[in-house]
Amino acid sequence: SLWTSLKSQGMPQWRGRVAGLLRVATESGQGAKRRLVADKDSGAGGTRQRQEAHCLGTQGRRSCRLRPVLPSVVREPKGSRGGTAVVGVRRETGARLAAVVQPKAPRRLAQLLPRPGVRKTHLGLLLERFAPGGPGRTPPLLDAESRHFLTGALTRVAPRLAPSQLLAAVSAASHCRLSSHTLAALAPHMQGPLCAEAFRRQPGQLIATLDVLAEPASEARDINALNIAQMVAFQFAGRVAEYGSHALPVLAALARAGGVRALRRLSEDGAAKLIQTAGEQAGLLAASAWKSGSSATGSSVDASGVTASRMAETRVLDEASAADACSLYCIINQLGHRDPALGSALSRHLANHIDNLETSSLPSLARAINPSLGRALSAEDFVLLHALCRRATASMDELDGPGVVVLLQAAGRYDLFDEEFLAAVSDNLMSSHGSLRAQQLGDAMYAFGYLQVRDSGSLDKLCDTLRSRLHEIGEADLVRFMRGMVKLRHTNEELLTALAPVIDKMKSSLSSVSLTNLINCFASFNSTNGHFLKSLLHAASSRASRLTPMSVQHVLTALCRRHGLLESEELHLHLQRICQHMAEPGVAAQMTPIQAVASFSALSKLHYQDLAVAGVLTSVLAGRGSAVVWTWAPSAFFFAHGRPWSLPAEYGVLNEARCLQLLQRELDSSHCVDILQSLHRLDLTSALTLRLAVLLCGRLLPHLHELRARDVLVVARSMSAWRLPGRLAPELEASLTGALAAAPLAHGAEDDAEEEGGRASGAEQSWREHLVEYCFENLRRHEHWLESSWNTLLPLKLLCMEVDCGTYDSRRLVDLLSPDLFAFVDRLRHITREECEAHRLRREGGDEDEAASAGGFDNEGSADDGAAASMTGDKAASGSEPAAAGLQQSFAMEELPWYRIVVGGFVQDFPVDFLIQPKRP
Repeated sequence: SLWTSLKSQGMPQWRGRVAGLLRVATESGQGAKRRLVADKDSGAGGTRQRQEAHCLGTQGRRSCRLRPVLPSVVREPKGSRGGTAVVGVRRETGARLAAVVQPKAPRRLAQLLPRPGVRKTHLGLLLERFAPGGPGRTPPLLDAESRHFLTGALTRVAPRLAPSQLLAAVSAASHCRLSSHTLAALAPHMQGPLCAEAFRRQPGQLIATLDVLAEPASEARDINALNIAQMVAFQFAGRVAEYGSHALPVLAALARAGGVRALRRLSEDGAAKLIQTAGEQAGLLAASAWKSGSSATGSSVDASGVTASRMAETRVLDEASAADACSLYCIINQLGHRDPALGSALSRHLANHIDNLETSSLPSLARAINPSLGRALSAEDFVLLHALCRRATASMDELDGPGVVVLLQAAGRYDLFDEEFLAAVSDNLMSSHGSLRAQQLGDAMYAFGYLQVRDSGSLDKLCDTLRSRLHEIGEADLVRFMRGMVKLRHTNEELLTALAPVIDKMKSSLSSVSLTNLINCFASFNSTNGHFLKSLLHAASSRASRLTPMSVQHVLTALCRRHGLLESEELHLHLQRICQHMAEPGVAAQMTPIQAVASFSALSKLHYQDLAVAGVLTSVLAGRGSAVVWTWAPSAFFFAHGRPWSLPAEYGVLNEARCLQLLQRELDSSHCVDILQSLHRLDLTSALTLRLAVLLCGRLLPHLHELRARDVLVVARSMSAWRLPGRLAPELEASLTGALAAAPLAHGAEDDAEEEGGRASGAEQSWREHLVEYCFENLRRHEHWLESSWNTLLPLKLLCMEVDCGTYDSRRLVDLLSPDLFAFVDRLRHITREECEAHRLRREGGDEDEAASAGGFDNEGSADDGAAASMTGDKAASGSEPAAAGLQQSFAMEELPWYRIVVGGFVQDFPVDFLIQPKRP
């Protein structure tokens, strides 16, 4: 093997020095003598030496003993190409052969070492060479043949390795990325008292091995590395008191290697006692009394022999080191240990001694404040986070860019808005943005978006840095960066232009979630190239059958925002593909109420009615899940002639208690308003939608004083007689009446209470009259907004016309409202468009272009409202003069038996020629 290797490496000069061959004569039978003949030519003399050796075979393993008469040291000649692993064979006391491995590793390591296996001593030299952390040596990159050989060698000699060699073998196998079978073969031999004692004596080597296991690797290797970490934790828990001051560093290494599953083999009390004892050994925690339980109290003994017990109290010593407290705090968060008493004690200690902590430890401490432990952020943790931000503000010059980004993420995760801290962060990033990687740039922009830090200088610097590093940006980093820009409504045209060809090139390899997120983000910017956005939409709709409900929501929102870029046929093609997928079985079970509201609102703004999709969305919002109600009524008057408001027999009964619980838990008031408005826009009527509308109004009535003026008008108009004709079911009417009775009085209603009581005594109010009056009372606080916002004033005019014309099923306004309230409503409904525009300009101080400072976004309302404004803004702007002229004309009304026709006017910002409304039957 040696001769073949030297010959293959191109070393003909070795032939003059080594002319002998190593010849093995195999004889049958275990323990038979084998004779090794070694020849050597000494150049001119050509002398020959004969050596004999005995090979003893034991249970499939070979152990070679060479007699002490060996040839002289064979050294690598000068000028040879490449490095060789075997430098020589030397004579040693004890007749032991030693193979010395040099830093330059061979590419064909398998040819230079014995195939059947190697001796334990020889393998120790190899492990010293290939294990990480060697003195000034870096493990080599092995080829496939060498990796296969090293894997086989470690697997065969694992039973004969000493505990220290086992740690070295684990480090070498993990660092050299050997196959998963290597760690699986080494793991069983790391159990037992000998290994536990060796780990205690060599804590430094144990920590180094655990740190190597903590390196990122494949999923299969992670399982075996986790198994080894759990075995070490099992043995460490039984002898933690013997580790002394090394207990806390070993526990920290276990947390890094195993994470939340490192202590899985210990019981909950065993893990708590392990952490407590490690803190006591470090001089951090006071010795606590543990009450050992018995079987009667439910206590048990875990696998490590730790008796299940309860800790009486947890107290951090005042003289404890801040660095040790920070280390233990990070450990319990990495292990996922739920001990509120210990966490609160450490948080208080760290907050009080934050000045004694090293500046380099601040990012790791901020990263440890993590809400993923199944509990909310405690008051002590929030105080610690605030103290952390204050300390970081004072020492911002000592922090690098990545550390500042970690602190910014922690502040954004818990909505901690500290102006001084954010200003210091912005100044630091202005100078250190060049040291940030693409991932950190995305994290910084996303955190700025959560905190709404609109520092254009810092944001532009981040955009410019990302533009220079587009070649290293990842899929997730790009999505986070773009979502942060959307939250901040910050536009950087140079970055958007540079990103377009990069995303267009990689769109086929993007996941559906990332692709739809990017589509939604780019649709928010008016400067986005239309052809680029069309190509992304086609790529998303072509894989519509694989989209998740969240991805569907993103696509529909993007179509709603930028539908003007698409032709009518192209828009309907995208919508048809999306809706066909949403109506598939199983989609309703995956959709959340928030996603259903967003998709429903986008379809209503696009005025695209698909009854199958509407059935899926309304069933999800009603809490029915996959039990979709597919039946629809032709109009609302279908239920006005004595038909029951109950679902068909095959769909069962609507669980109203479950529906209300879902609305209160998952949706807020703005979502409920969006549902009512979507039902009105798409003109959807069924027994389910009517009951859902009544439940939503009952949910909103106690909170009308918190809603916007537009939302209050939506609630009032949704209860009109032409939306809910006839008499309600007794239980629904009772729920609305109870909600009105429990609603707080609006501003100004107290002054009219006495007079209103006298008016009500003459004619008793119906629930509709009480509701519309209550809505008008809640509009008092929005008077200045109503008189300056034409789009919000139009629904008010329509509501007044419905009441006066009788389609609301109530008395006229002059008979219904008090004099003061009627004067307020009457003044608003007679405001013209020119007067409304004058009020708007007066309110803004002469700034005629309100949208210029918003960067293409709507300044009032949510992002969906901005999408609706961008959808109808062009039509409203083009028809502003005809709208003003048409509004000044008097309304012409034609009475018919069942309908009322109004000539001229506007519906929101759409000019209409005829407005047809149903009359009260």
